[in-house]
Amino acid sequence: MIRNSLFLLVMLASTVFANPDFIVVDGDTITLTGQITVVGSRVPVAMPGIVRSVAVVDASDIEVTPARSVAELLASMPEIEVNQRQQYGVQSDLSVRGSTFEQVQVLVDGIDFGDSQTGHHNMNLPLGTVDVRRLELLRGHGSSLYGAGAFGGTVNIATVRPEAGGKLTAFVGDNNTRGFASSISSNNTRFSVENFRTDGDRPNTDCNNTSLTAHSVFGELDVFGGYSERDFAALDFYAPYPSREQTESAFMYAKYRKNVGKFILEPRIHLRRHSDRFVLFESNPDAYTNNHVTRRAGAELIGLYDLSKTMTASFGMDAVYEEIESQGIRAGVAGPALGDHMRRSASFSSELAKVNGRLQWNVGSRVDGREEYTSQLSHSGALRYNLNDRWALKSSAGTVFRAPSFTELYYSDPSNEGAADLDPEHGWTWDSGLEMTSGRLTASWTVFQRFEKDLIDWVRLADMENPWQVMNISEADVKGFSQTIRYSTPKGHTFGLYYSRLDKEFEMSDLYELKYSSINPKHLAVAEVTAMVTPKISVTALGRYRERENGENFFVMDLRLSRTAGQWRVFADCTNALDRDYQEIPGVLMPGRVVSSGATLSF
Repeated sequence: MIRNSLFLLVMLASTVFANPDFIVVDGDTITLTGQITVVGSRVPVAMPGIVRSVAVVDASDIEVTPARSVAELLASMPEIEVNQRQQYGVQSDLSVRGSTFEQVQVLVDGIDFGDSQTGHHNMNLPLGTVDVRRLELLRGHGSSLYGAGAFGGTVNIATVRPEAGGKLTAFVGDNNTRGFASSISSNNTRFSVENFRTDGDRPNTDCNNTSLTAHSVFGELDVFGGYSERDFAALDFYAPYPSREQTESAFMYAKYRKNVGKFILEPRIHLRRHSDRFVLFESNPDAYTNNHVTRRAGAELIGLYDLSKTMTASFGMDAVYEEIESQGIRAGVAGPALGDHMRRSASFSSELAKVNGRLQWNVGSRVDGREEYTSQLSHSGALRYNLNDRWALKSSAGTVFRAPSFTELYYSDPSNEGAADLDPEHGWTWDSGLEMTSGRLTASWTVFQRFEKDLIDWVRLADMENPWQVMNISEADVKGFSQTIRYSTPKGHTFGLYYSRLDKEFEMSDLYELKYSSINPKHLAVAEVTAMVTPKISVTALGRYRERENGENFFVMDLRLSRTAGQWRVFADCTNALDRDYQEIPGVLMPGRVVSSGATLSF
């Protein structure tokens, strides 16, 4: 019934407006000094008016959280599971509400950053924590807003905008861990560089990660460019061998905003290049090596139109070109790996929203056309009813889809085999909940469910050592409940507690076992406490608990002690403070306790 009702709400299709410099309050347009991106809707609204469930980590949280990468920052947010294979977020897989890592979409300033080779590279970001202004997490469906991939959720990384000043950070720690981050900016242009490296706590666990960015804003023109390179040991990452991997990621976008009568139009272009060199046996590269290069080019035209004091419409269109060049070496013989492939897509969508008053809502639809598949329609609807100035009811529903990655289609090695005849994944999802805001206390309670068809995963016969083969293997039903509580005091003490319970059922033969879909947690909890010992000294403890369906569980705690003194802030971090043996990806052991310390100078 819910699904049929949603289809009746279908409108025309494309992306919608993402980064305007205004908010709509009681029908009035108020200009802001900086952009607001709201991933829960393409229509810009003030944060209290968000209809969907959106979690936010802002600059004040980033400063006190014991995290050294964007992936580690995301691990402190509700309903998201960050599966790292190494420190600093190396090869991190994201899961939201029980999704696979391929079913989470990553945006940079509202623009799709996802990797068409494999979702394993979605977090190979061309930026560092020094570049993050805010993190936003849209939990639940996002295909009608952002296209293929947003099954479980959408992550948006809002970057720091140019503002005169700068920062310089340096730190050292155990296992020859060291790094630095610096930024310098005028009112129009900002540059940054960040590096993290470690020898690791055991052989074949070293890594070296560097990122560079440039960001310029001149009036209505916004241009961003970023580059990163990562060189890391990959022991047990995808196969039980001492492997090594090197990746490079380059990304840029340009936007220009123009008022045309009652319309606000924003044309965009964006480019992404990613290279991945994977050596199965580090000591013998000629035995098995892959060299993949993916490229993406896209153009968008996005618009916003005020229909009345309470109604806003957004619309647009985009076109994307993707290609991969993939060669390899097998037993000393050079030849194709995934091979050379290309694909093109275009979309058209719209959203209609009521953004103020006691009852707020939005409905939207999107059509995605791809050369190799039939057109995909995605629809969504959401509403919020404010019971009073403290309590609100929220509900949403929508359809989702995902096209196979190049790796799922064409990959082949001794342990894994792709399939070129895969169909896209489909599904639909709903959620409903209660939200409360009372002074410095916020809380929410949400139930959700997602139905998936043609689920893509790597499978093999149970209890066998045969290679993993990718298939449209099953249908799945994901049910869950989440609770979030956050409280802060006038003195700056904060407390956050996030809990999710998940149940995922598969319709598939017992003869098979799944590689990724079945490793989602049954219980996921995050607790974060920041205590202000004095007005200038703070202590933060971040604890994460995870329990899987098979009973495997772990609890990890990270700590940060920091003190500010004028332009200086000194800090000491202790990750995995309890020195636990744990695995976020089955078979990949994470580092033990690591202590580091450093200082930041702001000017």
